[in-house]
Amino acid sequence: MTHAPDITRPPKHLIDALREIGAATVAGTLGHMGFRNPHMVGPVAQNHGKSIVGPALTLQFMPQRPDLFTEGEY
Repeated sequence: MTHAPDITRPPKHLIDALREIGAATVAGTLGHMGFRNPHMVGPVAQNHGKSIVGPALTLQFMPQRPDLFTEGEY
């Protein structure tokens, strides 16, 4: 298991302000900042009209390296 340092969460007033911004505005702004296609493919809204805003922990996906591990080690 990897040790994660204490995470500083954003203040509530910042989360509340971000809740008012639409997904299209966020995607457009990220595009202007150089982040292309800033969206996930696949997730579907289960509760239409609800917004999801909050702090998130970004995880890094590392593909399996069969050249470094034998079968069954990963």
